[in-house]
Amino acid sequence: MGARAGGDRTILFTGFPGFLGLRLLPRLLEEKPDARIECLVQEKFLDMAREGVAAIERTHAGAKGRLGLVTGDITRPGLGLEEAAAKQLRREMTECYHLAAVYDLAVKAEVAHRINVLGTRHVLELLAEAKRFERLHYVSTAFVSGTARGGYRETDLDVGQGFKNHYERTKFEAEVEVAKSSRRPSTAPASW
Repeated sequence: MGARAGGDRTILFTGFPGFLGLRLLPRLLEEKPDARIECLVQEKFLDMAREGVAAIERTHAGAKGRLGLVTGDITRPGLGLEEAAAKQLRREMTECYHLAAVYDLAVKAEVAHRINVLGTRHVLELLAEAKRFERLHYVSTAFVSGTARGGYRETDLDVGQGFKNHYERTKFEAEVEVAKSSRRPSTAPASW
């Protein structure tokens, strides 16, 4: 991190270079021309993330110099960030797009809990410390409805439903964490 192109808005983006992240990031760059986007990336995915950034910069006007990669891991307290990077994010971050999750219907319980629930908690903890923070955009899933029958709206998060697998249960638990986090407004589209 450091002084880079973009305006005075800094967005933290998790889930890059994943399938959804690679597709959403170019659109955000277009919709938020005054923003710098810092992508939280696990070290093992840095090469793939660098390739993703290079591809986006080649094909999207105005992207050059507005994307940064920050090494970290949502499953670790403080997102596993180096102190200087964490301090800068807490000082500059205005928004967060939290996409990082395990999207596997057959995932083991411990893995799903660590990534989906604890990972979301760790993101929320960092956001609570950000001085200029305005909004969390949390990518959820329609699977939070679990075994609920009939109509199910975003406002129906907890209707006593059961769950068919650990993925559904932990995405529900993570969205409950987001709903309980009242520090700043959040958007949790349940359509994915």
